[in-house]
Amino acid sequence: MQLGRSFFIMLSVIFILATAAYARDLNKDLANAAKKGDTKAVKFYLAKGADVNAKDALGQTALIYAATYGHAEIVQALLDQGADMKAKDLMGMPAIGCAAKNGHFKTVEVLLASGADVNAKDDQYGGSTLMTATYYNRPDIVKILITKGADVNLKNKKGESALSLAKYKGLIEIIQILKEAGAKE
Repeated sequence: MQLGRSFFIMLSVIFILATAAYARDLNKDLANAAKKGDTKAVKFYLAKGADVNAKDALGQTALIYAATYGHAEIVQALLDQGADMKAKDLMGMPAIGCAAKNGHFKTVEVLLASGADVNAKDDQYGGSTLMTATYYNRPDIVKILITKGADVNLKNKKGESALSLAKYKGLIEIIQILKEAGAKE
């Protein structure tokens, strides 16, 4: 009787460990598919039970990868499955900041349409998404952020605004856009 019970416990432990390893593989595969832009694979892994908010060994979520690499359709699929828009990359930048930094206009649109905070800030510098788009010279993204209500006068931890960053970098087009939106130093 004791042997049967021990065998059952051992079998249960093996099953639990195997299930956990399978889930880790699914989550890793989901992150890799999001990074590569493989929409079909992302949907497959989600359907198989991958955790939409799982973090990989680098602490990144599938949403962060999809936003960083500009895979708007995957961003939408992940959001539809409950991805956390407040998840941040290693530098503390939210998905919308990752998309803005890399010039992924359509991805920024998808995130904004899904309720992303237009004034989201990164943890490292306290810079807003508008500041990120400014710093990386993304005038089209600067425009859409302003259209969606971005505060043009927010300041980062160093006291810099989007306008002061644009002036420092000599970004004439963005300086004009910001001034027309009421930005002040």
